[in-house]
Amino acid sequence: TVVRHEYVHFVIDQIYPIVNFGQFGAISEALSDYFSASSLGVSKIGQFTASAFGSVGALRELDCVANGGCIVFPTNWVGSVHEDSRSVSQSLWEIRKNLISTLGAANGQACADGLVFQSLFFFPDSFGDLLDAMLQVSANSNSLVPLCGADNTQNGLIQAQFSTHGIFTPATDADIYEPNDGIASATDISTAAVISARIFPQADLDYYILGSGRGQISIRLNLPANPGQTGTYQAYAMTLVDSNYKIVAEAKPSLDINPTLSGFCPDLNCMTSSSDFTLEYFSPTRAQYFLMVHGPGGDLGFVTNNNSTAFYSLEPSFNQAGPVQGNIIQAAFDNDLISFDVSVATFVQSQSYTYSHARLLDHTFSVLPGAGTNDASPSLTNVSATSALGKVSGSVRVAPGFDSRYAAVGTVYLEIFATNKLGRVQSLGFSNAINLSAKTTGVRAFNNVFNPNRGQATTVKYETEGAGRVQLRLYTRSGRHILTLLDIEHPGGKGSIDWNGKNLSGSTVASGIYLLNAQGPGLNETKKIIVVK
Repeated sequence: TVVRHEYVHFVIDQIYPIVNFGQFGAISEALSDYFSASSLGVSKIGQFTASAFGSVGALRELDCVANGGCIVFPTNWVGSVHEDSRSVSQSLWEIRKNLISTLGAANGQACADGLVFQSLFFFPDSFGDLLDAMLQVSANSNSLVPLCGADNTQNGLIQAQFSTHGIFTPATDADIYEPNDGIASATDISTAAVISARIFPQADLDYYILGSGRGQISIRLNLPANPGQTGTYQAYAMTLVDSNYKIVAEAKPSLDINPTLSGFCPDLNCMTSSSDFTLEYFSPTRAQYFLMVHGPGGDLGFVTNNNSTAFYSLEPSFNQAGPVQGNIIQAAFDNDLISFDVSVATFVQSQSYTYSHARLLDHTFSVLPGAGTNDASPSLTNVSATSALGKVSGSVRVAPGFDSRYAAVGTVYLEIFATNKLGRVQSLGFSNAINLSAKTTGVRAFNNVFNPNRGQATTVKYETEGAGRVQLRLYTRSGRHILTLLDIEHPGGKGSIDWNGKNLSGSTVASGIYLLNAQGPGLNETKKIIVVK
């Protein structure tokens, strides 16, 4: 069983890579135990090797109903991928036993093995996602596992056995982002300024998805304080995983209050004097990433059970523009055709995502209402889409009337959404800045009477029919230069930028009238902007 267990690890890795951590790693161990045991018709893993670890008998027993030692998640969670795997492997073994009793030895085993094997092609990464994957296989058993019989026949059995071991679809939680225990259920933080969530109960992991362009990724984690213990905080850690499920960066605070003798976290209530810490990573190219928040590692490589009902907060900072390549391929005022292309992971014969829909955002990355291809009466329509060879590609078209509907919009970003293998829609990130076609040359200031002390700003929209250098400068009425708002090589078309009332030194200007001078290809205009405080 030990040899076959290790071989199954190799086979699984040919289907999709598993992050050997938490529930993800425990799934790998459970599947390796299950296929090893099923192939030999025995329920004991390492039956004669436990003595090497100071005990008698098998390393792990899958048939806990007959032999005892049933594991319930998360009550019996200890943080070891091997020990914690048993809540899954025991569920699978009980499903196998039941199917053998109803379908016969050969067909029952083939049905059970087929249900488990086919679930791998949904790339499950948490216990709940594995349950979801098996239910989807069961719902298509006629085509995927014919020996199981009609579609959905095994649904009740699968749900019952997983539920017996504490694995089921989670109920509503005070953490509004739950369940996000895996990559397939990760919470999108592409436009989030601050995320507030919690690690609770034990075994909880929080996954987040973000699309970054080339550049620095900095994510600050503000830790929850320990009630009644001034200056101490719950110690959590962060792990950054790329789209191919490879760990690229890790960070944790100083474990300086109650570490173990080895300098790691104790199993429960791991504390630090640091109120926050930051994960840093330089993305060498535009790509999709997954961030995991979890308890830091303990002795022997265990995942500690550190958790709290108190909330932590995340503050991400990264280059939002870039994961999606977007280009205008047919320029026409109020009718631009925009292409898109984004790389996604491929595993075996399929890829991780297929196209779902797209939407446009303005220059501040604020969603434009009604500018999604899945909106009613959309201002953006699908033209073509393909999902193959590690790419999600296609084109969308701006609908006539866009300019009048979004008068202040110049620069836009295209966001692409795709469906993962478990049927959940996730954002693949934003495109580079796109300048929609213009029919004139000019500049306008929207909300040009504003109060910066209330967080207000004026939006400057500029348009040029040709390419060239565009400069936007702000002056006092007496002609004193206070800020160069923009100085770029503009490709032509529409553009937009905000002025928040700050001057060159970053201070808020005094109340009064200011002059905006715009220079560009065929452009030489001055507009008034009024600051009122």
